[in-house]
Amino acid sequence: MRENKALSILSYIVIGIILIPIIAILLYVIFGISLFLILYIINRIKYGKSDPKEGKNYKLTSSIIIIVGAIIMVFGFNINFNLIPDWNFNEFNWIGYFSLQLLIFIGLIPLDFFFIKKLKCRKEVE
Repeated sequence: MRENKALSILSYIVIGIILIPIIAILLYVIFGISLFLILYIINRIKYGKSDPKEGKNYKLTSSIIIIVGAIIMVFGFNINFNLIPDWNFNEFNWIGYFSLQLLIFIGLIPLDFFFIKKLKCRKEVE
């Protein structure tokens, strides 16, 4: 059997239309979480365990951003974070999933600033 070239080109276009937004969203999530983890690991390797009270303002800011963001998304935009309602995988809520990913990415930004500031300050001291 010969393949229909038009059908194969159309299928590649459809796959591209579906995968490009998913890949773009996964890239910012991977970038945000990997940035946080890399900064955390570098700080941990160079300076050992840190005082739990250190960076309390940044941790509090991050928590407030996540809580306020979740409240705004649920009540303001009516986004349902019930990602797996009744464990029925036919009704997976993609809008809730992607908005939750964005919320975590934005919520980690203050902690990233804290680790960057901590690395810069300790380099100046040494």
